[in-house]
Amino acid sequence: MAFGIAFENGIRYDGRTGGEAHKPRTDRMEKEFKLETAPYSGMAENGMICYKGVVFTCDTENNRICLGDTTDLKKCINIPLAGGGSLRVNRDNLDELSRAIGMFLPEDVKRIMQAIAQDTKVQQMQKELDDEKNSIGNLAAGE
Repeated sequence: MAFGIAFENGIRYDGRTGGEAHKPRTDRMEKEFKLETAPYSGMAENGMICYKGVVFTCDTENNRICLGDTTDLKKCINIPLAGGGSLRVNRDNLDELSRAIGMFLPEDVKRIMQAIAQDTKVQQMQKELDDEKNSIGNLAAGE
């Protein structure tokens, strides 16, 4: 068995561990000391972005900005943004989002509009399914 270390494309292979690959130390350090950010955080003060009276909160741990109460995920739309990260919006706050749409880059506006349109279709389909289930339940109960 040969002992030694070989490098290929910046990855270290250690003969003592059966040729197992090791990531360079810089990758581990980068992960440990990674600066946490959120999209559009350059506009933030104290973790909040205020644009035309609409307040977004920066969630730097998850690389996203949030609008409204985003604790109940069933009431939220999650929109991936073009530059990375995402926007999480409570459906009850879509009017506020429309007031602040000028804050976003054109490619993000497109993504936001597409996500809202898709969500509207999904919500309508879900409502139709629920209505259908209710009518079948009523028929079965003899109403």
